[in-house]
Amino acid sequence: MNFESQLPLLNLSVETIEEALKIPNWHKISPILQLIELLFYKTENWEKRDDCEEFKLLRDKLLAATSSALNSRTLPTGANSKNDNDLRKPINKIVLHHLAGDSSRYEKSSKVEIISYVNALQLLRLTAYYRGNPNANYKNELNHGDLNMNRFFEHFDSSVFVNSDDYREFELLIGIPNFIQYHYFVFSDGSVIQLSDHKELLWHSNGGNSDGVGVCLVGNFNEVQPTIVQINSTRELLTNLNNQYPNDPQMAGHKEILRPDGKPNKTTCPGETFRDWKTDILP
Repeated sequence: MNFESQLPLLNLSVETIEEALKIPNWHKISPILQLIELLFYKTENWEKRDDCEEFKLLRDKLLAATSSALNSRTLPTGANSKNDNDLRKPINKIVLHHLAGDSSRYEKSSKVEIISYVNALQLLRLTAYYRGNPNANYKNELNHGDLNMNRFFEHFDSSVFVNSDDYREFELLIGIPNFIQYHYFVFSDGSVIQLSDHKELLWHSNGGNSDGVGVCLVGNFNEVQPTIVQINSTRELLTNLNNQYPNDPQMAGHKEILRPDGKPNKTTCPGETFRDWKTDILP
């Protein structure tokens, strides 16, 4: 991947990017717009991006700045328009996910750091899509096209809903804007945090958004399996959800959910090893 034309971006500091994120309509200005287009719009070299050190450097700078701006509540996201929860349907699916990407990032990070990282990543990815660019690497079953960004922020900007045995561990996250598109995280130590109320329509699986609850096991499971305690906690969570919704909701991996056109989702989520531990987590 050739980044020669983007050398000025490489010289940006995290602090400079974070200052730009404090400006109203930050998603329309340079350098944020350039970074979003570079990191989230598909190009002819898209598949090679993860092997490019310049790409990784820019990605990490933008994510660090966005995470800091979100956690310090300095990133403008307010709006006064209607959200999409009126499209929410009765819960009929429990959809399982994993976190793709570098597993070492999750292994060496705290839970708060993981949540902050995913929050920043999904805000930027959703921003790329909702700006209306056809090359944005994000799709869902409701094609909003160039949806007004104020409406976008109104829908996704809801405070993290913390439901954890260790409240103090997540105290820093109370009240920050929440753009994570899963209702639950299940960590490798077996702890579970609820990030959004079930009434929230989140965008985690094409065909399973309007009537689904998204459960994400933290880790990349394309080559390894979740920990035993992670599997046990997931089974307990799914049992509780199954009891909460007696209509016997479908419990399936993201890749098993059919899109509205009847075709399966093009993803490996919740991991290539899912077939080896699927029966262990089902109630």
